[in-house]
Formats: sequence, C-alpha cells, structure tokens
Amino acid sequence: MTELKQEHFEVIDRNKTENFLRYTIMIVMTTSSDVQDVFFIPREYETTDISLKLTDDTTKSEATNTSSTFSRAGDFLKAEVAFSNFVEDHFYTLKAVLTNGNVVYKDKVFVTNQTLDQVNNDLYNINKDQYVEKETSNNDYILLWAEENQQKEKLTFLI
Repeated sequence: MTELKQEHFEVIDRNKTENFLRYTIMIVMTTSSDVQDVFFIPREYETTDISLKLTDDTTKSEATNTSSTFSRAGDFLKAEVAFSNFVEDHFYTLKAVLTNGNVVYKDKVFVTNQTLDQVNNDLYNINKDQYVEKETSNNDYILLWAEENQQKEKLTFLI
C-alpha cells in the first residue's frame, strides 16, 4: 500500500472563491491474505463498532474479512484488514458500516498483484506479461515473386 504523502494531494483553486483538496490515489489491494492498510475519511470517526464489507462487482459475492483493526491517523481512519478470497483484476465496492447499520464510507477498491505507485508514474498495465513486442535491429524483409498468367506479382513479408 502506498503511504500517504503531501504529493498525493493537490490544492485546486476553483473560480478563486473556494479551495479544496483532490485525492489522487484510488484504493488498491492485493490478493494476499496478509493484513493490508486502507486509509479513508469517514462521515463519523469510530474505531470500535465498525467493519469493512467488500462486495465483488462482477460476482456480487462478499469478500471474507479474516482480521480488522481500526485506528485514527490524523484526519484519516486507518483500517488494518485481511481478506481471504480476493480475485485478481476485479473491482470491489467497499462499505464501512457501523454496528447500528449506518454506512460511514463508500468507495471502490481494485485488486491486483502488480506493483503500483502513481507518484512515480508506475501505473497498472492490463496487458502486463501478455504481449511482448519483438525487438528488431533493422527492417529485414523477404521478396517473393509469383508468376500467374504470365504476370509477375511482388509479395513482401516483413521479418
């Protein structure tokens, strides 16, 4: 999980009348069943009577939460959570729910095992390790001549 840094936020001056912050990193998790950190700004700061629910947007099945602890980290609520049945390259709907049923935060989560770091421009690649461009040092080609009905036709193949 990427640590939160000042570079992750930018101040936008809209019409010179109001300033607001825009968060530039989405929540990305891995398929690992190890504990992962999720930072978010809830509607209510509660650290004991809260749980995270993640639902797969494709299959509508809920991810199994095996461990969770919550703590306050500045203006954020830090959730240290572990889920056991994530599917790689799937989107999940995240809901932070209090025990009284109130939803205090909603977001989308993307699950991938690729190493991502938007600050350093290391972005997700949908074709990673699936398409490899052939490296060639020159433009070699083969010329073939075919004779049909006493006419020569030139066929060119790039190697």
